[in-house]
Amino acid sequence: MTRGDFLRQAGWYLSIGAVTTLVQGLLFVVLRTPCDASCSNLVATGLTTVANTEFHRLVTFAGAPNRKLRRYLQTLVSAVFYILHGSVALAVLDTVKGSYGIVTEALVVVLASALGGTIRFIVLRQWVFRSKQDGHT
Repeated sequence: MTRGDFLRQAGWYLSIGAVTTLVQGLLFVVLRTPCDASCSNLVATGLTTVANTEFHRLVTFAGAPNRKLRRYLQTLVSAVFYILHGSVALAVLDTVKGSYGIVTEALVVVLASALGGTIRFIVLRQWVFRSKQDGHT
């Protein structure tokens, strides 16, 4: 893979990551009124992770082999990771600060998701969507 391919993939990954993270935060806020923080985190994170992975399959890593089982497994593992990661972050927030608003909760969930993004890019690039030209199968 050329440097240009890597930069294109990284650019798309960062761009769609920013958009889906923003959508995740907005969904969290909208869902937070009828649901508690855990339920809002579960739904917002689950939906955006699936949408994000599908976008990466179609655009970011377009032309790479479509390994459905790997993609489904990665989507499931990513969603579970982000949901648990966000839940732990919310629990820490609850422990550190007893009183806070929905926007603070949303920011904590969004920041927790953003931190896991680098690892996810590497997993997507090196395992889920790696190409045969890279010497991988």
